[in-house]
Formats: sequence, structure tokens, C-alpha cells
Amino acid sequence: MKKIVVVTTMAAFQQTFWCEEVEKKLKEYGYELSFIQQPKLTIADLPYDESVDIVVTSWGSPRCTEEIFSKFPNMKILGHCAGSAAAVSSPELYDHGVRVFAANWMMSRSVAEWCTLMTLLHSRNFFHATCIRHGDRMNWKDHFAMQDLHEMTIGCWGYGDVTKHFLRQISVFEPKRILICSGHASQEELAAAGGTKATLEEVLAQSDVVHCLVGVTPETLHRIGEKELAMMKDGAAILNCGRAGLICEEPLIAELAKRRLYAYLDVFYQEPLSEDSPLYDLPNLIMTPHNAGFPGRKTFLTFLLDEFHRAELGEKCLGEITRDRLGKMTVEGLGKKKA
Repeated sequence: MKKIVVVTTMAAFQQTFWCEEVEKKLKEYGYELSFIQQPKLTIADLPYDESVDIVVTSWGSPRCTEEIFSKFPNMKILGHCAGSAAAVSSPELYDHGVRVFAANWMMSRSVAEWCTLMTLLHSRNFFHATCIRHGDRMNWKDHFAMQDLHEMTIGCWGYGDVTKHFLRQISVFEPKRILICSGHASQEELAAAGGTKATLEEVLAQSDVVHCLVGVTPETLHRIGEKELAMMKDGAAILNCGRAGLICEEPLIAELAKRRLYAYLDVFYQEPLSEDSPLYDLPNLIMTPHNAGFPGRKTFLTFLLDEFHRAELGEKCLGEITRDRLGKMTVEGLGKKKA
């Protein structure tokens, strides 16, 4: 029987991820699962156990470096029950033959739904034609002032799991054109997904809606600033449900204050967002409290169990993170302010 240990600081791990399907999968695949769960958990706190085959982590788990083998010498798999595995996985694990998996594929589907929703809201001129608060009045004068998706150019910065899900979802609405800035995908691959390869400058200058969907690394941190925002068309929208650090905060606030652009944000430099943030005063901005990927969390652990079983059988895995991909995933904390 394969032994799985969940190493977590999350008091609500079971509440967040557990479901009947998890219990069924554990029984079906012959896995034994246990928890090491405490606040401020470190690798040094873990008991020695040479029977552990698989370690599962999530938000707040200690980073698994080479030190993990002093506790679990026969560990073969790390499964991250969240998105970016860079926060919990060290490249050293690969040197020991460990395979790394993440639930990013499942989380990305929910994030892509947020992208699709906000794209549709923007095309429907949601800011000006909709009554959503007590005291608002609908704009009957300009009630037909909308953009037809058939005439819109959608831009995506990044071609990871979120973008792949988003392209499948938005293609149903048959947008005019989809531009994708990717440092790794070929024109042929992007064309097969319905997109056209472009530079970031082309995405910004030509798109009606720009989605920021790359991870935050030293190379992408603050990549979109005053100059880049100025490239965008009048009336265009910039959407960020990935990482706040991709867009410089002050230039974004200044540009939105001109009422030339629109923005939809799910991530912020300081979270929770301070009550006196100037973002609250911008009528051309819709914000959500970093919950774009929340729906579907009950599928994360089930997905990982399926991945572990597929790996055992030598089958193709959707959630495996290669060493190269790990190096491109978000470095947690970049561009964040401390509350």
C-alpha cells in the first residue's frame, strides 16, 4: 500500500479539499493517507518515516528541499494541492528522481472562467449600462453601446494552463482574433489553439481586452508600466487574475484615473486590500477578492490522486511539473506589500 502524508499548516485542509470522492479514490488505488498538520510547520518538525512514498503540500506548507530526504528517505512524489509548485518544491528534488505534480490544471479552469466572465461583462459595456447597486440607474440613452465579441481582439500575455482553458471557453463566442504573447509556444501550437503569436507590445496595442496570465518571475515583475499602458487603445480593458506584480500599481491607478481604460482585478499588491486604497474610488474598475480560482477546490486532491495513479501506470499526466517548468512558475511574494 502506497503511503501518502499531507504536510500542511492549514487548519482547514480537510474542509477545503476533502470530499467523498477522495475517500473512494484512496480505497480504489490502495493509498493510505495521514496528516502532519500544525502552525508554522518546518521540515525539522517532521518525524522520520521511511515508509512515506508521496508527500502532499498546499498553501503555507514548508518548502521541500533536500532536507526532506532526512525525514522521508524513500519519497518518490510531491503533490502540491494548489497552483504554483515553486513555493514548496526545490529543483534538488529532481536530482533524487522525485516527480512533482500540482493541481494547477484544475485551479486554472476556474480562473479561466473568471477571465471569460469578465471578458463578457466588458463586451456588454457593464460599467455604463448596468444597475448593480441600490441608487444606480440604468443607462437607457447608451443602452446599445456595446462591443460585439465577433469584432473584438482578445489578447493574452502567457500561454499556460489558464490560457489554454480560457481559449477553449472563449472560442465558443467566436471572437474576431486572439493574440498571444508566449516565450515558449510556437506559432503552430498557438494557431492550433485558435491564436496568433504576437509580442507583448502588439498584444497591448491591438487588443480590446488584455489578459495578464503569466507567472511572476524576476523577468516579468513590473513588466507593464506607464509606457505599456499608454500603448493600449482608448476604451480597452486590462484584466489581471494572476499576479499583481505583473502591472506596476501606481501607473495603473494613474491611467485608470484618466478614465481612458478599464480594468478587472482579482489580485493586489496588498491583500486584503486596505480600506483606504485609491482603487475603491475608480468607477472604471471591477475587483474581486483573490477568489478567481476558488470554485472547484474540492477537485484538487481527487485530481492529484488520479495523477499519482496515472504515474504508477505509466500513463500521460496533466499535472506533472517538469524541472524546466518549475523554474518558470510564480515566485511567491514577488511584488507583494506586507500588510
